[in-house]
Amino acid sequence: MNNLDFETSKTVDLDHRMPFVEVRGLLEEIAYELVPDMIDVADKQPSPRILKTHLPFCLLPRQIVSREKTPKIIHVNRGSRDTCVSKYHHYRLLQGYTGNFKEWSAMFLDGFAGYYSPYWENVRSFYQSDYPNILYTTYEDMKRDLKGVIGRVFGFLGATRPVFRGRYGQVGGPLVVCQHARHFQFR
Repeated sequence: MNNLDFETSKTVDLDHRMPFVEVRGLLEEIAYELVPDMIDVADKQPSPRILKTHLPFCLLPRQIVSREKTPKIIHVNRGSRDTCVSKYHHYRLLQGYTGNFKEWSAMFLDGFAGYYSPYWENVRSFYQSDYPNILYTTYEDMKRDLKGVIGRVFGFLGATRPVFRGRYGQVGGPLVVCQHARHFQFR
């Protein structure tokens, strides 16, 4: 997509390189005005582009659901336990949720734990879509084998794995990306 252009990534905000398309719909009115319309941001990007969403398959653009267009989709799922804990902390910090974790867990299991609920319906929507152009991976796979996942993504996208020469000799692209990604902590 960007030929591993790390220099641009230092100067262009991630939200503009990979727009989170529905973010404005999640914001309070006061913050809404501070965030650009990410659909407009995406429309102005050259193709191919990368978009981020947490929407279920049925809420993706009509052209995708109907198979009129079949762009490549990389579906990254996070295990239900980690998702429940992460959303609990998110809602306590950003939404002012004051209940305890036991109450939150019950709401999560019942499908009433905030945006994108119920969790299993959202995940199932992609698996049951029979969409022809999708790569499935998990957050846990990335923690366990980031280099392998990056290799699968390169293959899925039909990307050429660039070769870099560094102080340790010739290094393949995914290894360089893994070294670059090590600066980020997956939690």
